[in-house]
Amino acid sequence: MLVVKIKTQIFILLIMVVSILLIYSCGNSKSTYLTSYNNSKYRLSVKKTKNKELVDSAWISINISELDQKNNKLFQNPSVITYGCYKYHLNKNSHFFKVNSTNFKSQIRITSIGFFTIETMPFVIKENDSIVIDFVLAEDDRALNDCDGGYIEN
Repeated sequence: MLVVKIKTQIFILLIMVVSILLIYSCGNSKSTYLTSYNNSKYRLSVKKTKNKELVDSAWISINISELDQKNNKLFQNPSVITYGCYKYHLNKNSHFFKVNSTNFKSQIRITSIGFFTIETMPFVIKENDSIVIDFVLAEDDRALNDCDGGYIEN
């Protein structure tokens, strides 16, 4: 009888530990990276703020790093952030800007020479949102076409 009781308690304890691990892992799923077809990835997190400056608007913060970064240096490659019809040129690894809130889905794309372009999945920007997007760019190792002497004389 005592052996059965101990086995039951161990079984219940095991179920509780597994349940806690499942709940914890599902709760943190928003902070996982979403990958693209070209090995680049990004993580998008949204928090509500009570900032009075953000009436009908939101803050977007962009952080860029390189996949397989060997020297722990900051990402210094010139990049272009495309948000709708707006383009932001930057020469550093982070950037933030204020945008209007909208009911339409938006996307953000990062382009940088020597790296694959990556674009977020569509998301809605709501009033008082503070959106942080961490991009990790994969190096584009495809050969560039060299067109020396590429014109024709008549």
